[in-house]
Amino acid sequence: MTQSEIVSAIRLLDDPDKQIYDIVKEKLSAVGTDLIAPAYEALSSETITPLMRSRLENLVSGVESSNLIEAFKTFDADRDGLLEGYALVTKFKYFFDTKKELETILNDFNISYSLEDLENFSETEQAKIINNFIYYCKSWRVTLVDTYFDPDLCFLKDIMKVQRANPVALGLVYMLIARKFNLNIFGVNLPKIFVLAFCKKGTKDILFYINPSNFGAIFGQREVESFLSRNNIPSKKEYFMPCSDQTVLLRLLTHLEYSYKTKKMFTKANSVSMLIKTFSNQLDKDTNWI
Repeated sequence: MTQSEIVSAIRLLDDPDKQIYDIVKEKLSAVGTDLIAPAYEALSSETITPLMRSRLENLVSGVESSNLIEAFKTFDADRDGLLEGYALVTKFKYFFDTKKELETILNDFNISYSLEDLENFSETEQAKIINNFIYYCKSWRVTLVDTYFDPDLCFLKDIMKVQRANPVALGLVYMLIARKFNLNIFGVNLPKIFVLAFCKKGTKDILFYINPSNFGAIFGQREVESFLSRNNIPSKKEYFMPCSDQTVLLRLLTHLEYSYKTKKMFTKANSVSMLIKTFSNQLDKDTNWI
């Protein structure tokens, strides 16, 4: 279909006749990602009716979800990187954003030290420099209870606007900023709370842990053991070890899925659920990751 034909077909979504709608729906679904731009233009119109909006949003959601699922089927975090994976997740809300858009935002995060300067500090001092920048210069915080499951707070653009994020998104962005300055920081897939591990350069040998939800507080293995004990969580080796970047993305998607469900955005939640199933590694469904 040409662009003008797509626009004409979109207008027919307002027809109350279900037979007509079914025909139009089939044709527009077959268009694929070429539907997205004219659909967003139609959705921004002040004259769009509730029926047309509902039908068009469902169509767009289906096309975007199919596109993301196909992208994640070939995505490899070890090969493509955490930022590329986060860019794909971002497309759940900002479909046209790319890795370059995220890089542009992250490039505005410039601390007062060069890469060479940072190498003169110990790892603990390096972490404190990043903490000072994120939590005091930029005033970022973990979100409050009433917005804890706001799906928007998974996305960097929205995080930047309100200076709030859910714990996993905040930890993920902390990792991206730290790695920009060559700091060897990974996620730790601890139940109920997402934390980070600062490792020896070039290895995954943990020097200490970082809690991005508590102003980047630094702590050790004993505190992890205490946390597990207080929450009656059986200790497992993987709760103390750095996890893969793929697992970090999976943890973020799990939070996003639950957030959409709490907002009764079930079409979006189902799309995220389908995407989660494309991952080769899965989170234990009997464990509380939220």
